Amino acid sequence: GGLKECTLYVWMFQMTLWLQYAGNGKTHYITSQLKQCPQSLHITISETFTVLNVIKKLNSIPIDEKGCGIFFNFTLLPPGESVDEVERLSYKELINKIGWFFFDLFILGYVEDPVSGASFRLPGGASWAVYIEVPTLGVAPEDSLQYFRDAIPALGLLGTPHPVYSTAPYVVDDDVQLVCKYLRAYKTNKINRLYKESHYKFFGGKNPQLVKFSLEEDLRPMECHALLTEYTPSHMMKNKTLQKLFIKYMRRRCAFLDTCPAFYMNSGASEFNPQTKTYNDTRELGSTLMGTMLKEVSDFCDPIIMENWSLKPHHQLIYDFQDGGGSFGLMTLHPDQIPEEDKEKFRKLGIKIPSLLELYNREYLDMTLSRALNVPLNNNRLTPIDDASYVLTLDFAVKMLNIHERAECRVPVIIEGETGV
Repeated sequence: GGLKECTLYVWMFQMTLWLQYAGNGKTHYITSQLKQCPQSLHITISETFTVLNVIKKLNSIPIDEKGCGIFFNFTLLPPGESVDEVERLSYKELINKIGWFFFDLFILGYVEDPVSGASFRLPGGASWAVYIEVPTLGVAPEDSLQYFRDAIPALGLLGTPHPVYSTAPYVVDDDVQLVCKYLRAYKTNKINRLYKESHYKFFGGKNPQLVKFSLEEDLRPMECHALLTEYTPSHMMKNKTLQKLFIKYMRRRCAFLDTCPAFYMNSGASEFNPQTKTYNDTRELGSTLMGTMLKEVSDFCDPIIMENWSLKPHHQLIYDFQDGGGSFGLMTLHPDQIPEEDKEKFRKLGIKIPSLLELYNREYLDMTLSRALNVPLNNNRLTPIDDASYVLTLDFAVKMLNIHERAECRVPVIIEGETGV
């Protein structure tokens, strides 16, 4: 027989496997790299994976385009311990199909859908960049990588591992500056600076300066990074997402202080409190509030605090913006768990610590929610709750405050109960 004409295809690609804990910026980094490519493609590998769908997406890139970037984002996770055997078998079959797909695509350079006949061939000499995001399995990144390599051998063989580190500094924007100015004041104890009512203003002199730390000179980025490292709780330093949550939560609180007359015009003068029949002492208003706020933010994002919800105190300040001013309240599931030292500080400031009898009183719950959510009362009741025939309990009231706090800070909220999400 005669010799047949043969075409040799040499496909070129650089494959990298990106790994780290969840929330550390893997997706963000990869998408930033894709922006530098003349054309890019984002393909999610999930439970809905089919060979045909991926082939259709791959064929959307011009065959002669050079320097393209393809991002395979794996959102498919192995089944948990409680999953039944049928679902485990289904997952195993799907992973096997995905594994062979990538073997055909990157080892053989050609992949075909056996049902429709649709196909895709890697272009010769195109020099594409292939980014693989290794799914996070709740273990060390290296262990997640090993599981991934075992599950998809072709990608494990060809891909070069690259960890994404969370050590990159914060971008010091206006929100970070505001938080850091108040953290600096707290660290140096200037947070307790008092508003001095000078008599000179009555005779043409200058008005006294309001205690607003937002008006102070901006900090250098290095100073901001040092303060955030010092005051961000350890369980919120694990990844970028949690670090940003710290800024969001603290920014809301610092902004409240900055617009609260009770804080920025606090003169430290004693006022008689008819409820406690004692005189308030607000000379440590700033340090008490900042200390409580930092603890509050830490608890919001502490997985240990979220476990056994009803047994934890969940102390939360009420930020009341009604009547154009600002005042503070306190809500908790278990007032008996507030340390005596903190109770004494709250009493000095005139912040009422509710009794168990009050916490189980519907009118008290309505009044607290009205202050926090800025919803008016009607005859000491919240009309929307009555209209919905909703049974308001202390537990639900505290959860409403938690949800509201997250919404105010623009933090995503997932509500999960015994019947699902």
